[in-house]
Amino acid sequence: MEEILEESALRAGWTAADSEPTGSFHGPNGARVRFVRESDGVAPDRWVILLECASAARPRCAFAIPVMSQPGGLSGEQHRRRIVSVALAAPALVHAGAARQWWEAHGELPMWARQDDGPWLPVVKARGAQRRSTVVPAPDEATTVRIDNFWEELAGDPLPGAISRADRTRTVLKAAGWRDTTGRSARRRHGRRIIAAFSYRDPRGGSHRCAYVLTGDPRLPEALWWHCDLPAPPGSADDDRVRAELLLDVTGENDPDLPFAAPAGGVPGADALGGRGDARLGSVLRLLTERVPESPATYAQLVDDLTLTTTVVDLGRPNHPARHFSGYLRSTSRPSMDPGPSTSAGTWDECVAALRAQPRSAAHWRAMGGRAAGDRRAHLAVAAYRQALALEGDDGETQLMLAWFRHRTDPNGALVELERAEEAGAPGTWRLRAEIQLDHLGDPEGALTTLRAAVEEDRATPSDPGSWQALGSALLDTGRSADAARVLAEGAGRHPDQLPLLRQLVTARLSAGEHEGTLDALEDLVSHTPSEIDRVLRRFAGSGLGAELRFQRLPAVALAAQRDRHRRVREAARPAVTPELGSADARVEAFANLCADAGFQPCPLTPDALDSDVTEPVLRRLLCEVGMPTRVTGVDFVRSVTRKVPRLIAWQRHRGGSESSMYDRDFAIHGLCRFGNAGAPDRALAVDGASGDVFRVVVGRPGSSRLTWLAPGMDVFFASIQRVADSGDD
Repeated sequence: MEEILEESALRAGWTAADSEPTGSFHGPNGARVRFVRESDGVAPDRWVILLECASAARPRCAFAIPVMSQPGGLSGEQHRRRIVSVALAAPALVHAGAARQWWEAHGELPMWARQDDGPWLPVVKARGAQRRSTVVPAPDEATTVRIDNFWEELAGDPLPGAISRADRTRTVLKAAGWRDTTGRSARRRHGRRIIAAFSYRDPRGGSHRCAYVLTGDPRLPEALWWHCDLPAPPGSADDDRVRAELLLDVTGENDPDLPFAAPAGGVPGADALGGRGDARLGSVLRLLTERVPESPATYAQLVDDLTLTTTVVDLGRPNHPARHFSGYLRSTSRPSMDPGPSTSAGTWDECVAALRAQPRSAAHWRAMGGRAAGDRRAHLAVAAYRQALALEGDDGETQLMLAWFRHRTDPNGALVELERAEEAGAPGTWRLRAEIQLDHLGDPEGALTTLRAAVEEDRATPSDPGSWQALGSALLDTGRSADAARVLAEGAGRHPDQLPLLRQLVTARLSAGEHEGTLDALEDLVSHTPSEIDRVLRRFAGSGLGAELRFQRLPAVALAAQRDRHRRVREAARPAVTPELGSADARVEAFANLCADAGFQPCPLTPDALDSDVTEPVLRRLLCEVGMPTRVTGVDFVRSVTRKVPRLIAWQRHRGGSESSMYDRDFAIHGLCRFGNAGAPDRALAVDGASGDVFRVVVGRPGSSRLTWLAPGMDVFFASIQRVADSGDD
């Protein structure tokens, strides 16, 4: 823990306190932090992080955060790093007047707190199912009142800078017709401290609320909270209604301090990020007052402009007490045509360090643009890409990225950027060009021309299956279902491994009324990806296709394809050369002798107890004539000894027999029968019912499970287990 605290404190700019015991650090606003066994009787026999704050603007206070096991999936180290980061963020937020919001923004972390040299107070969420701690005792009613008073005294007035920015917000919004509701709004809402609040109702029925808030989160400590509720357009479904809740950065102080400069040719310098402080606030307020959205479409345009100006955080559903950011706002572009920002860059720290070391490196600026784009911080990405172009102006991919960020707010300007990108040799510009033509300029024929040209390029040099899907989607959108089906069928033939093409082909043929063609496409789809059967059954079972015999046979088609897929996986795991096996009679006799000599206590199985997947003759004889060993050193065979009538059943049926488990894509369970665990529940021992091979399966998250061949037969496997036991090795 001391190492974690030292590493995090020094990285955050704290300094070691040389005149104090080792492990004590000084931080901003007179703060001190250290890791101690206990403090003045708090948390006896427990290690705590002791944080003391001595800001000139607030009463002197201290917090003791216990280091304890953390539920919810965090490991011990993850939890320790989390509470260290929480503690180091506190001094600045306490100084700003957001102490309570700091506590609430971090899940109401259990802790003790005190003011000056007063008594320690337990600070913990204490009601019902929300009880968070068994270490910090629940406060009684009198203590709860003292804790509330502690937070109020610690809050005081906001800092002058925040008050000044809130006053400026009030002036601008009131001049634009917003109503000041500060006196009628709660001082705290959903974990945020409100300094000023406003509301606006447009003539079409939309309502907006806005507040200047302190969030208590160090990633965005001061922000403009905006709640938008817009009715669905006339004649559309209520699902088209917009209800959004966003936080807008109005200071820019938490943007990374990048070494923007003006090299030869000139680029935006100090104001490359739209300015900081009052300049950033002015840009955000200008957009909100000049572009108040009246429909879902204008809302989307405004948000696009905001993301190019500042950091925008989506808080999810309105009126939901989200105390953690749910992530930076994501683009809603068409997935079939959207080139998407690159996320191949390193971490923030790596990108910033590289730029500070080599501020005139276009490659490093592109990497920073990719990192910012990957985190959906568009204003940072655009500034970084512009700097890269100023240093190296003929980079087509960078020009393409700038066009991508610009296309929703200025489609004609984005087309100019695209032409520059094409002149510089950027690949895949057709995607963005078609999207601009189709969705922003209202030119579907121009989009189809662009997409047909991309398909012709792929016909000549197959490399981009997305062009076929994009053309098929555009044809469907313009009502040309038969043409879409022909294009998608050709694309699927040229790129048979592309699941999106197969899915789209089903839709196109169904839309074109091609009954048999739709069934053909469905068979191809579930044969290629058997796990699609669940989605297919849910979508089409109630349609006219559901009564067709070919449709009813689709689960069998999927199961056969999955069995074949899993068989190939197991064959690939089996070594090229395996030990020679004797005759069936010799193997059964040797296995019986082994079980008797080793004390395996075999439990014979009846033929009815064997799954239908168990077809290998010698395996059936081993299990029925000798039995399944139940006592083996070093291996846990829970499956075979906890049943009154032992059975060997197929893995997928043992997992519950649900449709989803029947078409598991992760590892080769079909044809395997699990019979034990190799030291841990996630390390399964299984036998191939068709070949008799024994495998170990490490069951992990999707895509991380592993299959390892162990032996060509169950008798050989148990013999090797006994040899290991006899040798004394682990």
